[in-house]
Amino acid sequence: MAKGKLYVATETFSVDGYQTITKDVTRVREGHPFLSQFPQLFKEASAHYEWDVEQATAGPGERRGEKVAR
Repeated sequence: MAKGKLYVATETFSVDGYQTITKDVTRVREGHPFLSQFPQLFKEASAHYEWDVEQATAGPGERRGEKVAR
């Protein structure tokens, strides 16, 4: 897994006329060339989570999505 800070674009802009960077959508990791070229157009991103993560498999004595009393 990559390490380092994550940055998000603060403006929508085009790179070399074909690569579109979108405000509040495009994210790059620390060390990315776009961050080096355009540091004024990125800010450090904060992580936020909107959903709970469902357990992928049932454990012993459980059915998926339902806990069984023990």
